[in-house]
Amino acid sequence: AKYPLLDAAELAAMGYRLMALPLTLLRASLYAMGAVLDEIAASGSQAAVLDHLGDADTLHRLTRMPEALDLERHLLPHDQDGSTSSMRMRLLMRPLDS
Repeated sequence: AKYPLLDAAELAAMGYRLMALPLTLLRASLYAMGAVLDEIAASGSQAAVLDHLGDADTLHRLTRMPEALDLERHLLPHDQDGSTSSMRMRLLMRPLDS
């Protein structure tokens, strides 16, 4: 289906206070991933795309990794060394249908 592309001002005039663009972001990320893969295929190395990659700090900030790890420390059972790594591995390795 085709929908009109309304900008933020037009949506605000209609009473909307939030613009959610999940498919726009998904499609943009798919395009970017394809471009990066094409460059790696052409050059044979990830080195050719390093300037297109965000740094780990930005990734952790955007995915709220510190908060997720803090929540994990509070909710998951701890190993003898105080970590949650073995429980995390069990959760990651379980079948999807369980």
